[in-house]
Amino acid sequence: MGGQVIALILFLGLATAVAAVGMFARDLAVILSGARPSARAAAQPVRLRRLKRLAVETEPGGMLTRFDRWFSRLVQETGWSWTPMAGALLVGFGCLACGGPMFLWTDNPIAAGVAGLIGAAVAIAVLVVRRIRRIGLLQRQFPGVLEFIARNLRAGHSLDEAIELVAQDGPKPLAAEFQLCSRQLALGLGVPGAVRLLADRVRLVDMKIFATLLTIHRGAGGNVAEVLERFAYSIRERMSYRRQLRAITSAGRMSAFFVAGLAPILFLYMYVFHTEYIQEMLASPFGQTLLLAAVVLEVIGLVWTLRLMKPVY
Repeated sequence: MGGQVIALILFLGLATAVAAVGMFARDLAVILSGARPSARAAAQPVRLRRLKRLAVETEPGGMLTRFDRWFSRLVQETGWSWTPMAGALLVGFGCLACGGPMFLWTDNPIAAGVAGLIGAAVAIAVLVVRRIRRIGLLQRQFPGVLEFIARNLRAGHSLDEAIELVAQDGPKPLAAEFQLCSRQLALGLGVPGAVRLLADRVRLVDMKIFATLLTIHRGAGGNVAEVLERFAYSIRERMSYRRQLRAITSAGRMSAFFVAGLAPILFLYMYVFHTEYIQEMLASPFGQTLLLAAVVLEVIGLVWTLRLMKPVY
């Protein structure tokens, strides 16, 4: 076993130990902050504090502030019981897990930095994919929840009781969001405020329309059950249209992904089997400029293609 392999194994062990110590420190900080109160503290009255709404009540700041706000929202919308610190530890671990072995293997800080950025990007991509899947699941569950609320209203239940029944018997994970909404209603918050906070947590356009609908109903009245049923029907029709659109444009999307992946695959092939050509190109300033321009144009074309294929609402 070579010295580089031994150093690589030691680094991975050290990175795992650092991540474990970080998670232990996070849990210890949560315990010391009062998440597990003692018997004396439990006897004291509980004081609730009002949480800030990330998208509304936070004042605009600089680039770092906006990134911190976006990352906190990203971790929150994954559905995992993680804090932003846990998400930052995941990103840091991805950076160390990719950058450290590259530095030990090549002894090149530039290559290690690029590998670390790739590792951090992969960790963020995991969170983004998790959020996209969860939001898609919430979108698919929402029409059924609207129909469930409408049936309970027709059965004689009040709107507060219908929301509580959704929290108890509704599909997960949307039922968990309505459970928090039901708790807020039980604490005395009005329906407009509770559904507005629900729309802030679940960032769906349909959820905003739902909050506006209930707010108008609370002020003007009307047959809210019939409106909810029609709203659920329109959501199902739009989702059916999107599925048909994806089926029709599947060939175009596959062609776009093939064209986007052809250049990196060809570059990797040339780097592995014709290394002298790639080295000569990278050694030339003109070749470096061409490579940078190709990467920028590739990214712009891919983003443009994805924007064209994305349906508007």
